[in-house]
Amino acid sequence: ECGWGFGDGGAGTLQAGGEDTGTYLYAAAGTYTVTLTITNPCGTDTETEVVEVCDPANIVDLVSDSPVELGESMMFTATVAGTEPFEYAWDFGDGGAGTLEAGGEDTGTYTYADYGTFTVTLTVTNACGTDEFQLPVEVTCDPADIVDLVSDSPVELGESMMFTATVAGTEPFEY
Repeated sequence: ECGWGFGDGGAGTLQAGGEDTGTYLYAAAGTYTVTLTITNPCGTDTETEVVEVCDPANIVDLVSDSPVELGESMMFTATVAGTEPFEYAWDFGDGGAGTLEAGGEDTGTYTYADYGTFTVTLTVTNACGTDEFQLPVEVTCDPADIVDLVSDSPVELGESMMFTATVAGTEPFEY
């Protein structure tokens, strides 16, 4: 005689199998104690095993405040479902040339060292699996534009002339 207890109060479903083997489908993630009791004319023996049922890591969403101008930090926020704990691996698509700033594993800021379009890849792993999400982002760079150039002309010969330039575009500028 065999007796199985799956530790979930019978919420799951016993699948195909015999008395000494089979499969069981749990209804919810969690940690369960499975108990097997066998009896014969000479006695009874019971064995237990703790099992974990988890939801695989699932990246539900990844957002950024793209586009940003070169030199500004870009904010990233990930929404992840599944059974914790998660391990996060970020690839910002620029070969690591930028700077990762403050934030947690699922949120933070990154400053790109160059302008262009990049593909950010987030990989999240838990005990049940790995999920990957890609997000294209853009770092813009406005070309240098001399908006105005004025002087205090005319001046007398031998006096210094003052020049003032008004420029627009992405800094830094080289004059």
